[in-house]
Amino acid sequence: MCESSLTGINSHSLVDGDHIWIQCSVDFRGFWEPSMEWTQHGGDFASQGNRVTDGIETMISPSQSVTSKLTIAANTSTDDSYYSCKTYFTRYTGTLQTTANNVPSFSYTWNSSVIYESQSSTQSFFAVTPSTIETSSAWCKRL
Repeated sequence: MCESSLTGINSHSLVDGDHIWIQCSVDFRGFWEPSMEWTQHGGDFASQGNRVTDGIETMISPSQSVTSKLTIAANTSTDDSYYSCKTYFTRYTGTLQTTANNVPSFSYTWNSSVIYESQSSTQSFFAVTPSTIETSSAWCKRL
């Protein structure tokens, strides 16, 4: 599940320097926790986007859930861009001894709304357009 502060009245009244948060959470069972990766798309970036490493807070509840929260400031570098959060599994590198050597093939990418700049005579405003793009290579059933 993903959500952001880019909803309701806030999405149409952002000014340069306002902070936006976007977060994704996933529930899981077992010691093999999923990874989450943030990417900024649009603007002058190549089609694969630009990997984001700053402004990320990750909260892990062992054997239960992972939440990744990205906080960004609205400015000219966020104009006409959107963010994606990819959830996937990598090879297990934990301390528990295991004989499993297969990596779950689950992968899911969520995309935020597009942030764009709107100029007035005195300042820039930022707004969003709804997101319609989601991709997945597999689905997990939540019980």
